[in-house]
Amino acid sequence: GADCDHDADEAADLRLDTATVAFQRVHIARALDQAHGNREAAAKRLGLSPATLYRYLQKVGLKGYRVEGDGV
Repeated sequence: GADCDHDADEAADLRLDTATVAFQRVHIARALDQAHGNREAAAKRLGLSPATLYRYLQKVGLKGYRVEGDGV
């Protein structure tokens, strides 16, 4: 019935892996913005090695991320 459909919609919205990737994407983009696009500085802010940050950039779809107004 309608209750089952509603539960399915809620479950889809609450998937932990989807929510985690969405959070990581926003959080990493914020760190890159604060570091003016410097990946090493952003990695340090996030408590990650640059290599680990690079893997996260690939995972969350930010590999080609550019900070607006960074002059590059």
